[in-house]
Amino acid sequence: MRAMDSDDARLLGMALFFGCVGLGIILFSLHEMRELARLSDHGITTTGTVISKRTEPRGPAGTRTVVKVAFTASDGTRHVVDDEHGDHPVGARIAVVYDPDDPDRARPHDTSSGGRWRFGVVFGVLFLIFTEGMALVIFREGRRAEPAGSR
Repeated sequence: MRAMDSDDARLLGMALFFGCVGLGIILFSLHEMRELARLSDHGITTTGTVISKRTEPRGPAGTRTVVKVAFTASDGTRHVVDDEHGDHPVGARIAVVYDPDDPDRARPHDTSSGGRWRFGVVFGVLFLIFTEGMALVIFREGRRAEPAGSR
């Protein structure tokens, strides 16, 4: 079997690294989907009020708007949740869903956010297929380059 040259090793390392990134995207998206489903099934929905809105840098992609929403749980305690995907004005009233056993586990009740995480799963799977396909091509090319008598 032919020894892997440094270019092949580098490409293989990159394929494995990006494969792990793809797997991480999949796992994170599945976790978020599960959390959303759990809150939808067992959470309590209430109305919160947007108390602040700020724009912050988001790497080379530009900026993102983060909205803080205050709500009162059924036990009378006040909680604040960040909405990183909403663009509501300060003072707006929006739906919030929270875990009755742990009101700090709350999210703005956004029915479209499940689609966002499904996209993450699809993107992660495609990313994983592409990078691991790249690793397979590297292995196949390495095997083809072997002399006939070395197998």
